[in-house]
Amino acid sequence: MSRKFHDFKAFTLVELLVVIAIIGILISLLLPAVQAAREAARRMQCTNNLKQMGIALHTYHDAVKTFPPGYVTNAVTAPVTPFGDLPPGWGWGAMLLPYMEQTALYDQLTSRRLSAWHTGNAEWVRTNVSTFLCPSDPRSQELTDIEGATEGQLLTYAGEGDAFTNSAFVGQPIRFGRSGYTACNGTEESWWFGGTESLAGNGSDTNIRQYADGAFFRNSQTTIGAIIRGTSNTIMIGECASTLGNKTWVGVHPDATLWCKHPNRVIPDEPPATLVLFHSGPAIYEYETFGNLIVHPPNSPHYMACGTFSHHTGGMNAAYGDGSVQFISSTVNHREFANACTIAGIKNATLREELGGGL
Repeated sequence: MSRKFHDFKAFTLVELLVVIAIIGILISLLLPAVQAAREAARRMQCTNNLKQMGIALHTYHDAVKTFPPGYVTNAVTAPVTPFGDLPPGWGWGAMLLPYMEQTALYDQLTSRRLSAWHTGNAEWVRTNVSTFLCPSDPRSQELTDIEGATEGQLLTYAGEGDAFTNSAFVGQPIRFGRSGYTACNGTEESWWFGGTESLAGNGSDTNIRQYADGAFFRNSQTTIGAIIRGTSNTIMIGECASTLGNKTWVGVHPDATLWCKHPNRVIPDEPPATLVLFHSGPAIYEYETFGNLIVHPPNSPHYMACGTFSHHTGGMNAAYGDGSVQFISSTVNHREFANACTIAGIKNATLREELGGGL
């Protein structure tokens, strides 16, 4: 028997609108859950990145008997630049490459013993290494522009005139591979004590060592034995997304200025060392600038490119000295955070006195 068309009832306009409204509500409820799931996956990838770096740090230590320096410069006793930084400038991230399955890239960078900003290395330093990129950073796939004393004005490659000069890059902007992670310099900004603009008179590596209480600084050679507070209590690497400042795994250019990119920045520019390092505060320069002791934990409202920042809700991931990765809340106790950034407590005697016995 054939069916008649009048056996089927059509939707009325009201019913159709109700169905559409219900679908819209369901989608609106589903989207936040999808976004949360995606961010959870990104945060997990970030954790894995830091885990790989933590393992690489220990593998490096097994081979060299120290952790890698924050960055390397030939200036030790007689610096001739404002912060005492000279070639070759390679940072801790570059030195970890062979221990992160990036031996081929490392060999290209170091085989000719050139500086990080030599045109002979220009092609290779523009490599973005996935382990150094947090997927939650919206600009993680971009290169890091190496800016000078004027914000937005990029430094350019010079023609060295040697056998390794790559003329194709002479006069071109210097861009390095990006990193969403920086190594811990401690509480103080030790980079302010190493050059002709030293806060302590004549700058040198000796001065830097007197103020650096974290595991990484210029020409540092920190050993596990030096981490008196215990490796499981000491932060080695933290996050710094491009929203706060453009960081790199490559190293430090002596003429660079790191400009804070956050619209609510309280200090606009930072020294070259902050391309690869962060500090927690309190620091003497910030103390003199703001008139009070400042500790800036992850995503602190004191927006400075020398600090830490992530796009994970509520805090950041950090690699500790034992190779573990922990999530640090933005509401962490400031004293506890500052403590965790040192290997044996705060070194700056002035700040220690102001704190009433130190951290």
